[in-house]
Amino acid sequence: MGGSLTPPPPRSVKDLPTDIMISVLERLSLADRVRFASSCSSFYSIFRAAQRLRPPKTPPWMLLPSQSTPAAITFFSVSNRRIYRIPQKAEDEEESCRCRRHRRRLLFLGSSDGWLVTLDQGHSQLDLLNPITGAKIHLPPLPSSKLVPLESSKAILSFTSSSASSSPFSFYTVVLLLARYSNSSAWPTALVCCSSQRAWTPFGRREFYSDAAITSSNIIYTMQSNGTVEAWDLSSSSGGGPSLSATIVMPKSLSTGFASFTKYLVMAGGGLLQVWRSREFAKVEFKVFELEAKEEEEEEWVEVKSLGGRVVFLNSCCSSMSMMPEDCPPELAGASNSIYFNCLTTTSSSKNRESMVFRMEDGSVASVLLHGSIWEPSPIWIAPTLLGTDCSGGR
Repeated sequence: MGGSLTPPPPRSVKDLPTDIMISVLERLSLADRVRFASSCSSFYSIFRAAQRLRPPKTPPWMLLPSQSTPAAITFFSVSNRRIYRIPQKAEDEEESCRCRRHRRRLLFLGSSDGWLVTLDQGHSQLDLLNPITGAKIHLPPLPSSKLVPLESSKAILSFTSSSASSSPFSFYTVVLLLARYSNSSAWPTALVCCSSQRAWTPFGRREFYSDAAITSSNIIYTMQSNGTVEAWDLSSSSGGGPSLSATIVMPKSLSTGFASFTKYLVMAGGGLLQVWRSREFAKVEFKVFELEAKEEEEEEWVEVKSLGGRVVFLNSCCSSMSMMPEDCPPELAGASNSIYFNCLTTTSSSKNRESMVFRMEDGSVASVLLHGSIWEPSPIWIAPTLLGTDCSGGR
């Protein structure tokens, strides 16, 4: 009878076309996207469909290990000072039942580009995990069942892209620094695993390495407690592990009192920083060194008084990270040349863990978050991402 062909208006937000919902989602911050996804199952489906959208610039979040389990991971957002508890989807019903039946613990060993290296202590499984999207890659078992990572162990993760893939998470390299079990030299202290080989290969000099970093050119830097750094060329590996290409010793003129500092290796763009933090209680002091190339392709450490506008986030048990000024979101606009770190603080009645920020320009210190008991695991700075859900390797 000539009725109108115009569709009836939607009665609720859920009735809007998917393309309009995705357009709205693209304009939200990461935190708002997470809240959107947790609202209902239909919104979660739209969230999953929109994960290839350009991710918003987001300040790093703080992962709280003491409040996290294999079933859900808890974060603190510095920008809006809110807590987010993000459920982790079990791989099957049996896995879900195990999570409910046992108080299993998730050990966080490393992080990079929004992904984590985790150890599920319920069944000694090492994984790469994107805690925001739930994407997971199973890592191969270690070469010996006796090589069980302890809390003081650390994993360094790096992703590299390939011209054959549009994903920046196509290939990964993981370096595992194991805590020393005994004086025996039978156990390796460093192992490396690449997605192309899917196996762990021991390397190193049987030294205890306190930190490591991986460059985009397949160079692994390992650091000893005295600040000496070794460069290992992964590209020249012929099945026997990376080959030692250089040893960079910290000059004696710069390393005075090195034993009283905790040391971190930090990738800063294409360069490498060594950040020292004083171990003295209630004293905030930092030294920063940059690796500079000299004549005849030699490199040496040079002390610097500025981070070049970068913002550095130090992690004790995971990879530290930095953000270049052009990559910083508006929330960090006034935080250039700053170092975020975790420390112990004391009051008249207790000792606590606290996250703080140190500004190199004037030496000022400000509190970010007071956590709780010193017995709780140290929080971890992570740059959350919605990307990398199409990685292969097991989900």
